[in-house]
Amino acid sequence: MGGALAARVCQFAEKNKSFVVQGLCVIDVVEGSAMDALQCMTNVLRARPTAFTTKQKAIEWWFVYLFQYFEY
Repeated sequence: MGGALAARVCQFAEKNKSFVVQGLCVIDVVEGSAMDALQCMTNVLRARPTAFTTKQKAIEWWFVYLFQYFEY
């Protein structure tokens, strides 16, 4: 439900010119998987920088982190 809310807020903001949304990533999981992943997501959020200088840097960070953390 959080992802749906975020998507709707972005849609509303764009429509009403409240602010410009440059990107939104929503990853949806079923409830059981979400409960199992809570500890993991806490670690992801703690490791995340508070800001990125560019959109490209944000995307690069996510993929590098994702591949290192989950050992793909």
